[in-house]
Amino acid sequence: MSIVLVTGCFDVIHRGHIDLLQFAACYGTVVVGLNSDAAVRSLKGKTRPINCYQDRAAVIGAMRMVSCVFEIDDIRVAGAISTIRPNVWVKGGDYSMETLDETEKAACSNKTMIVLFPSTPRHSTTRTLKCLDQS
Repeated sequence: MSIVLVTGCFDVIHRGHIDLLQFAACYGTVVVGLNSDAAVRSLKGKTRPINCYQDRAAVIGAMRMVSCVFEIDDIRVAGAISTIRPNVWVKGGDYSMETLDETEKAACSNKTMIVLFPSTPRHSTTRTLKCLDQS
């Protein structure tokens, strides 16, 4: 069975996250590298995360398509890729092969396939939070 690594913040779970994880599960056993609270703050700003790491990990870990969750205390996931050595790394959101971090791409062995999953239209944590601010 292939090991499929999915990495991200997963702060305020929405349909796009579920679509991403279901897509990843089509490739094999899903392992989620979840950014720490400090990493989320560095990536998203001082008001984030909305949910702490323990809560985000509990929600993600309870999903039937996820085999395990581990913490990544960095904004880059090259170390996690090198440690896990996945067969597939699924990256979602607004990324393209050109915008992926070079150290993360380099950490992928020649046996790791990088798969980009497009964002689910109109579903993002940022969009959800903006809607709440406007109400």
